[in-house]
Amino acid sequence: MVYRIAVGTLDGLTVTEHFGQCGQAALWDIDQETGAVTEVGTRPLPSPQNGGRCGGHDARAMELKLAALADCHIALMARIGAQAEKQLIHRNIVPLQYEGGLDEALRRVRRAYERRVFAKPPNEQTSEGESQRD
Repeated sequence: MVYRIAVGTLDGLTVTEHFGQCGQAALWDIDQETGAVTEVGTRPLPSPQNGGRCGGHDARAMELKLAALADCHIALMARIGAQAEKQLIHRNIVPLQYEGGLDEALRRVRRAYERRVFAKPPNEQTSEGESQRD
């Protein structure tokens, strides 16, 4: 299985972003069978209208941000607030916090999730609950 990671990074080299303030995510795919790590690109993430935080402060921004990550299995950020963490888990997205080098973070994730069976994000399931990607 290939799983997708959304990473909060400003420079593409370090995990730096707080989930609530993250304006874009770098996307990476990891193939569990081969261990290959592939950069997919970046995706803009909606930010709160007032420039503040998501969470309980701007529920609409939180919903839009979560919808933008619907095809991801992991959200890797420097910080993730409690409300955002709950919402990610509710959507079958694993919230991970790590502050530091992106290469090391991806190595750790790859090792930790070598044999993990991920729940399919809602947009990857057919009406019978089967994966469309597998």
